[in-house]
Amino acid sequence: MTYICLQTPVRYMENAMVGAYLDSLNPSEREALGAIRGMLLHLGLREDLKWGRPVYSRDGINLIGFAVFKSYLGLWFFQGALLQDQFRVLVNAQEGKTQSMRQWRFSRPEELNLKLKQIKEYVVETLQKAQRPEKKKPNDAIHESGPDTVFERFLEDRPELRKIFDALAPSHRREYVRYYNEAKRPVTRANRLEKMAMALLNKQF
Repeated sequence: MTYICLQTPVRYMENAMVGAYLDSLNPSEREALGAIRGMLLHLGLREDLKWGRPVYSRDGINLIGFAVFKSYLGLWFFQGALLQDQFRVLVNAQEGKTQSMRQWRFSRPEELNLKLKQIKEYVVETLQKAQRPEKKKPNDAIHESGPDTVFERFLEDRPELRKIFDALAPSHRREYVRYYNEAKRPVTRANRLEKMAMALLNKQF
């Protein structure tokens, strides 16, 4: 994936309250989120503790945050709906309440450590979008046609997959259709269908 060159980042000082938050975690959580913290500071994001959790911003705009919850570690993107989400990992943690925020969940600190390269791609794309914000109309259609006959036939031939897909919230179904429609070449569309199937069967939506 190629992105435009970002402006030379300013390295902000570490926030003492964020340091205290990390110190309150167990060693594996502290190490994993400490790596994310270092990445975000290196890329020039300002660090604060907001709502009791570390939040990173640029030019006064909140972009990324992270926290440890009871059953997972969460990394969220305040404008995540604008991201391509090439690995299909982002979820809307509060369906019907949040429009743009998306969250990436990790069940174990070790899982987060293994995804650092992918996480950085999402962070860099977030910074790109922040430099060139995309304005969307509230009622924009999805990309903006519906699924084609190949997409529909793929689901119809897989009843279990069809059932899972139809049970998704409308916004999630639209995101899958957009992901498929963005591909122009038939081979790319076929690959995306297989990735979509894997994500749905593994409940990564």
